[in-house]
Amino acid sequence: MDVSDIAVAEDGTVYTNVFWEEGGANQSALRDGKVLGRASGTRGWGHEGGDAVAVNASWVFYSQHFDNEGGGLKDPANWPPKGSSWTGVSRRSRADLNRGTPFAGGKGGKETPAGCFLPVHETAEKAEISGLFATADELYIASAFDDQVRVHDATTMAEKRRFPVEDPRRLCVDRTGAMWIVTGNGRSVKRFAADGKPLPQQITLTEPSMAADLALDRDGNLLVADGGPDNMVRVFTTLDTAPTQLRTIGTTGGIYAGPVRGRFGDLRFNAIAGVGSDAAGNLYVASTQRATSGAVFESYSPAQKLNWRLLGLEFVDRIAEDPGDHTSLYSRDTRYHLDWSKPAGQEWSYRALTHDPVRYPLDPRGWGAATPFAQRVGGKTFLFMNPQNDASTVAVYRFDPATAGEIAIPCAVFNRKGGGRLPGEPTGAYLWTDANGDGQFAAGEYQSTEGEGAWAGGFWVDASGAIWFANGGAGLRRYASKGLGPHGVPIWDFTAPEVFTPPAPFTEVKRVRYLPETDTLYLGGCTADKRNAHWKTMGPVFARYDGWTAGTRTPRWTSTAIHDPVYGGGHASCEPMAFDVAGDFVFVSQAGASAKFGVAWAQVDVYEAASGALVGSMKPTAAFGQSGLMDVVESIRVFRRKDGEYVALVEDDLAAKNIMYRWRPTARK
Repeated sequence: MDVSDIAVAEDGTVYTNVFWEEGGANQSALRDGKVLGRASGTRGWGHEGGDAVAVNASWVFYSQHFDNEGGGLKDPANWPPKGSSWTGVSRRSRADLNRGTPFAGGKGGKETPAGCFLPVHETAEKAEISGLFATADELYIASAFDDQVRVHDATTMAEKRRFPVEDPRRLCVDRTGAMWIVTGNGRSVKRFAADGKPLPQQITLTEPSMAADLALDRDGNLLVADGGPDNMVRVFTTLDTAPTQLRTIGTTGGIYAGPVRGRFGDLRFNAIAGVGSDAAGNLYVASTQRATSGAVFESYSPAQKLNWRLLGLEFVDRIAEDPGDHTSLYSRDTRYHLDWSKPAGQEWSYRALTHDPVRYPLDPRGWGAATPFAQRVGGKTFLFMNPQNDASTVAVYRFDPATAGEIAIPCAVFNRKGGGRLPGEPTGAYLWTDANGDGQFAAGEYQSTEGEGAWAGGFWVDASGAIWFANGGAGLRRYASKGLGPHGVPIWDFTAPEVFTPPAPFTEVKRVRYLPETDTLYLGGCTADKRNAHWKTMGPVFARYDGWTAGTRTPRWTSTAIHDPVYGGGHASCEPMAFDVAGDFVFVSQAGASAKFGVAWAQVDVYEAASGALVGSMKPTAAFGQSGLMDVVESIRVFRRKDGEYVALVEDDLAAKNIMYRWRPTARK
C-alpha cells in the first residue's frame, strides 16, 4: 500500500521498504510484474520497516525499526531496553528474505532471523537511516540522525570507517568508488571520495525540484529521481568531470501534466519514492500518492516502453460509483474506469488521481477524509467523504474538467467541531462552503453554531443532494439541498437542519439511507436489548420506514443481522459494520468472521428490501485469497446496473484492497 525506497538487482528484481504496511509487506520482492515474496518480522511485536533498502549479489539490506512495545517485550537479544528503540539495518538472503546469516553483534530471533539485525542507533528519540547502498564488499549507511555516513563490511557487518556529512539522505557509489549523496532539502547531490573527502563534482537542482532517490544505469550514468512537481527522472553523465544532464525520462509535471490534469498513463509519475536500473538497461520507478497511501511500481524498457506495472492504491477506503456513469468509480483519491464486458477481475483500470495536495494543500483528504459517496447534484458529480471511524466530518468535492482536469476540488466541509487546522476555522460546529470557488479555506466562508455538534456514526447524501447524519442517541439530522451556487458549489443552510429523535425500536441510530423518490428511510443501529459489541460497528438491528416525511415512525419491518458479538473483543467481533440499499435488496457488510455462524471475512449478507428477509450471503472464494476485517464505518456501497446486475464494493483492510462482488438475482437458485 506504500513505498519509501526501492533497490534494483542486476536481474531486475525490485526490493522495497516502507516503515508501515498494514499487511506486513513492508519489505517485498517484485519481478516481471509479480510479487515474489516479503520479509517476515517487519511489522508488529516490536518490529517495523524503514525508509531505505540496498542490494548486492547475495544480500538485501533493509533499514528497520525495533522497539519493545512500551517495555512489554524483554529480551536483549531481540529488543532494546525500555525507554529506547533501535534503528538499524536488517540483512536478509536474496535467496530467501526470511533467512540470513548471523554476524557478530547482530540481534533478532523472535519473528526475525537470529543475529541478522544491526542496531545503528539506540535512542529514545526518533532516529532515521536515510540512505543505504551496497557493493559486493561494502554497505554504506547514511544517517541524518547524527550526520554520519558509515561504511561496513558487507560480509561481517563490522564498521570499517565513518565520516561526517551534513544531513545525508539517499546515496550511491559510482564506478570509480566515489559516493554521491543527497543532502538536506534535496537540492544538492554531492560527490565524496571513498574516505569521505569532498570532491568538486556536484549536482544542484533548481527549486522546487528535489532529489528523492539515486541510482546508476548500465552505462554508469547517475539517475536522479526528481520528487518535486516535475515528477521525472533526470539522467546525468560525465560524472568524473562536470556532471551534465543528458536527458530526462517522464512527462514534465508527471500525472499533473496536461492535457488532463490528474490523468494516469505511461511515464506520468507522481511523488517518486525510488528509482533503479538493471543490467539490461530497464528502468524501474516507484511512485506514491503523496499525502495518502498508495504505490505504483513500473518498469520501462531502454526505449521507454512499459514492461510491467503493479498497483497498490487502496487502504482504509471504500470505492463508490458515479450514479450517472457506472463506468467511473471513485475512491478517496483515485478514479477507476470499468469495462463491464471484460472477465471478472479484469474490468477495472486506474484512470486518474483526483488529489492535488500542492494546488490544494488543506484538502481534507490530507487529514482523514476517505470512503466517498458520489452523487449528482444539479446534473454534476460530487464526492462526499468521511473519516475512517465516524461521520462527524464530511468533506465535499466538485469537479471542473476545464480548469482542473480530473482533480476533485474541495468545496464544502461539515464538521462537529473546529480543529484549528484551517484559516478562520470556528471552534464549534460549522459548515465551510467555498464561496469564491478557489478550493481554498478562508475566513468569512463559514456558517457556525455555538458549541460542539452531535457525534455522527454514519451519513448519507440522497438523490436530492440532502445530507443525513446518523447521530446515535441524538437521532437524525438532515440538511436540505438549496441547489448550486454561482461557482457550482452546493448550498446548505447549516443553521436550520431537520432533527429527528430515534424512532422505535432504536435507542441509537448509527447508519442511514433515504430514498426521496419513494420517501423510504432505512436505519441501522441499536435497541435496548441489542447493541453493538465493538464501538465502531453499526449495531445489529436495521429497519425500513415508508412515508417518512409524511410522519410515519412505525417501521414496515425490523430485522436483526447475523452477529456473534465478542464484547471487548475488538475488531474480531462478528457483527454488521454498515449497510446499503440498491434496487430490491439491502446489503449488510460484516466487520469480522464467525466459525459459529459460518460468517467469512469480508462477507456481505443480502436481505429483501420488501420484507427484511435474508436472501443469502456473498463470500470470497478460496481462489480469491486472503480477506480481512472491514475497518471503516461506511464500509459498503452497492448499485444496480441498467442490465439488472448488482455490484457491491466493500473495503477490506487486509492487503490494501477493495472487493467487488457482482450478482445477478435471476441466476440464483
